[in-house]
Amino acid sequence: MNTNRLDHISNYKKSILTLYLTSGYPDFNSSIEIAQILINSNIDILEIGIPFSDPIADGPTIQNTSFKAIESKNKNNTKPIIDSTFEIVKTLRKTDMKKPILVMSYLNPIYQFGITKFSENAMKAGVDGIV
Repeated sequence: MNTNRLDHISNYKKSILTLYLTSGYPDFNSSIEIAQILINSNIDILEIGIPFSDPIADGPTIQNTSFKAIESKNKNNTKPIIDSTFEIVKTLRKTDMKKPILVMSYLNPIYQFGITKFSENAMKAGVDGIV
């Protein structure tokens, strides 16, 4: 992963604005549009959350968006959510190579996907860090 983008921000800014969005909410295409708007705004870091079916550590808003993203994915029979999340990052990297992008996930989806495969795909997509 490219920590240089994160290092740059932490070295040159006192205050950092990080915004979060749930991958696939309300649907895949809207996620890309929302992410592009955020990347083009004055945020410093974009955090994209991978929806999880049992998000007990999250508050009601993230729980709700996770459930709706999973529902949308199941209804539209799109590719797996982790793959879709990396597709969003790849799309963003076509137009912005400077802003750090973090991916947030519970361990269970990463473990089921494969830790090595997840790390490799995250790096290829242009992810800067994992929460």
